[in-house]
Amino acid sequence: MTRPVRLLGEVPDPLSGDGVDLLPEGCCWRDARPGKSCGRFLLNLRDMVNTGYHPDGRRVSGCCGLSGIDGVNTLCANGHEVATESSDCWTGPHHVELEPYTYILVELADRVPEAELGAAPDPTT
Repeated sequence: MTRPVRLLGEVPDPLSGDGVDLLPEGCCWRDARPGKSCGRFLLNLRDMVNTGYHPDGRRVSGCCGLSGIDGVNTLCANGHEVATESSDCWTGPHHVELEPYTYILVELADRVPEAELGAAPDPTT
C-alpha cells in the first residue's frame, strides 16, 4: 500500500498552503493534533502504491484534486477502503491519511551493501 517510509517525530513547516505537500516523499507522521486525524498516520501522496480511487463519485469530490471531506476515497488493490487523500486546491497542505487497522507497521533494518561488510574473519586466527 505504501513505499517504505521513515517516521518523523514532528511535521516540518509549512503546515498550510495550497499545492504544498504536508510531508516530503519517503516520510510519514503520526498526527498528534486534536481533530479528526489525531493518532492517524499521514503520508505524501507519492508514497502510496497499488491503490485506486473509490468508485462512488460522491467520495472523490473536488475540482483540482480530491477534497477528502466526503469520507474514505482511496482503496487498496483488493478494493478495501484504506485511506483518505486530501489534494484539492483549497485543502492544502496535501497528504494521505491512513485509516486505522488497515496497515501493518514493519521496521526495516538498515541494509548495508555486501561490499561494505568486508571479508568474514578467519576462525583459525
